Amino acid sequence: MPKLYNFIQSFPDPIKWLYDKAAMYDNNMSQSIWFKEIFLSVHKENILKHHGEFWDKLIKEMIGIVKKVYPDTDTSVPPVCIPECEQYWGKMWEYICICADSVKALKSAESFDEVGSACMV
Repeated sequence: MPKLYNFIQSFPDPIKWLYDKAAMYDNNMSQSIWFKEIFLSVHKENILKHHGEFWDKLIKEMIGIVKKVYPDTDTSVPPVCIPECEQYWGKMWEYICICADSVKALKSAESFDEVGSACMV
């Protein structure tokens, strides 16, 4: 498996190459050994290490700014449910919340489908 992974990494755009090859088949690749062995064992740790706290910190900072404008903002609800944040930050707020939720879902994910379904808005 690692030899195959290194081979694919030698392409200019390895992710695109992988998706192009996966598109050649009708099978659900999200449950494949490839994704479990490579993505979920190798890349998962890197993503969690580098992005695990980033999104939470960013959301806290953004909520802090919104509370200065709207002091009565209810922060006891999940961030995506704070209407003042959506009003102040616009569509960007939803996307940032999705990124944060994706990283959280990845912590316990066994497949890409679990990450995607956990983050549907």
